[in-house]
Amino acid sequence: MSEWICVVCSRVFDHDALENAVQITSDHGRGRSRTQTYRFVTDGSFHHLKKVKPKQPPHLPASESKDAELLQEVIETLAALPTPPVPEPELKPEQLLQVTPEIEEDKPLTAMEIAWNRRK
Repeated sequence: MSEWICVVCSRVFDHDALENAVQITSDHGRGRSRTQTYRFVTDGSFHHLKKVKPKQPPHLPASESKDAELLQEVIETLAALPTPPVPEPELKPEQLLQVTPEIEEDKPLTAMEIAWNRRK
């Protein structure tokens, strides 16, 4: 059976539920949309439904047991390997340059003048 899902409220409908609904939009013509609008007679609600493909179980190859054994063997081999020590980075204190302000006492500086003098 095919399932439908409302793109607005995410409610899932089965094909039997659509028998009690009136299709409002057409699924033919140039403006064909992936969603179709239905009005449900039972409660008067409108839903914009999109067809959902039924989920199929994943196809498992016959050699899955061999792959699982090989994967387990690789995990055990990696666990048996010694882990190399991680060297700690050396922290060196940075030397800060001493800056002497060049401010003239005669007149007050504006913010632009202070910024211009800092660029030197």
